[in-house]
Amino acid sequence: CYGANTFGKTSETALCLKFLASGSEIVVGSTKISYGSVTPPLIAADWLGRTFWELLTQGVPAGEALRRAKTEAHVLIALGDLAGIYGGEETTRRVSDLAIACVNAAVNFLLRDAHAKGVLDLPDPESPANDCGWIILAMGKLGAHELNYSSDIDLIVFFDGQTQALKDRYEGVEIFAKLTRRLVRILQERTSDGYVFRTDLRLRPDPGSTPVAIPVEMALNYYESRGQNWERAAMIKALPVAGDIAAGEAFLKELTPYIWRKYLDYAAIA
Repeated sequence: CYGANTFGKTSETALCLKFLASGSEIVVGSTKISYGSVTPPLIAADWLGRTFWELLTQGVPAGEALRRAKTEAHVLIALGDLAGIYGGEETTRRVSDLAIACVNAAVNFLLRDAHAKGVLDLPDPESPANDCGWIILAMGKLGAHELNYSSDIDLIVFFDGQTQALKDRYEGVEIFAKLTRRLVRILQERTSDGYVFRTDLRLRPDPGSTPVAIPVEMALNYYESRGQNWERAAMIKALPVAGDIAAGEAFLKELTPYIWRKYLDYAAIA
């Protein structure tokens, strides 16, 4: 079902969609896909969440489960795209929503795992992201919902050192840096199932000398005293997408005077 033409023309994709429209199904991996799967209201991101947790309950390792679920969800988007059901803007939005769903699934899995092992003391293990203090910001194309099929994802990771989820606040950097490294490994590890999304953390402040997860207070001090013009521009597209969304929104609100300067000098304009 990976033809190059749109629905209505004589192509493998058109024949596939007509086959689905007749009430039949196709099988992709472990998934049966019907025609309703590639039209609203079902979103591939919703499909991913359900499939990922179903595979986990079957004992499939988290990385493999997420790769398989993402592949199946990608097929739903591709079918709608190639059949002409989705336009370009709709396709990029759905691919971006899928990437956000992947990051959320991995983050929630890691938070639950950290709570179960006693590393974190989450206030609400059933909704692990609530007040967890772990902030995942999407940057660039992902932050603007402009991903294409081959895009990597740019993330910046912060954490609230005052979060009640930390048993010892002095261990915050070590704990959240380790969680972040595991997150990246789940997302971009290449196996026979492929990979989820290539992930880049290098847009964070001073990436050569800072941990992969940075305390919020340290980040605010950096941006206010040493932030570069390109970092200011990059923050325009920043979007909290996983982890503690409320803390992420509060961080961006605090950063608003830096992002949107009241006055511009020659260096900023140039």
